[in-house]
Amino acid sequence: MKTIGTKKQRTPEENLFLLEELVREAESLRPRAKEKGRVMRFRTWDELYAFCVTRAARDL
Repeated sequence: MKTIGTKKQRTPEENLFLLEELVREAESLRPRAKEKGRVMRFRTWDELYAFCVTRAARDL
């Protein structure tokens, strides 16, 4: 077996701190969860078209 480097000896508190730091970083990289269960209603097809145009402009 070939060993490269040495493993750091960390206390449980240090491991917890590192874990929380990794979780914070993952949260910042993860996109927001989409809202579910939303129903949108439009009175006319023109209102739907206007919504779709503005939605496309916002890159949603």
